[in-house]
Amino acid sequence: MIFNSRTDAIIWIIKNQFGRRNLENYVRASLILKPEDIFIGKAKENERLSSFEKQVEKKKDGHLNSDNQMTKNNQVNTNKELANLAGVGHDTISKVKEINKDMPPEVKEDMEKKINSGDISINQAHKAVRSVKN
Repeated sequence: MIFNSRTDAIIWIIKNQFGRRNLENYVRASLILKPEDIFIGKAKENERLSSFEKQVEKKKDGHLNSDNQMTKNNQVNTNKELANLAGVGHDTISKVKEINKDMPPEVKEDMEKKINSGDISINQAHKAVRSVKN
């Protein structure tokens, strides 16, 4: 396959992995979070282009809106966009982010095994992280 950029290739690989039906939600969320900065950059670029196109349309019609109004109406919720791509809820993305960020590495590996085997849920793991954090 030929891609326009390395970023496009990475996104294709991740989306292709989602075609596997046996992926658990934790794995799906973790996969989408690995290159999160790529998706955030893409979302910002799409938002910028959309904002620019709307501004051009407004100029054609003779009505100008301030940039603040346009960006206010076009805000992108990254967690929701990532959740859509991964096929999970935006709360799941938030919880997996927190688990990956705040869990000590030695505990994280054991927790991931328990989540993937179905012994505990993402929500239970998230609560455990919160209790350790507080």
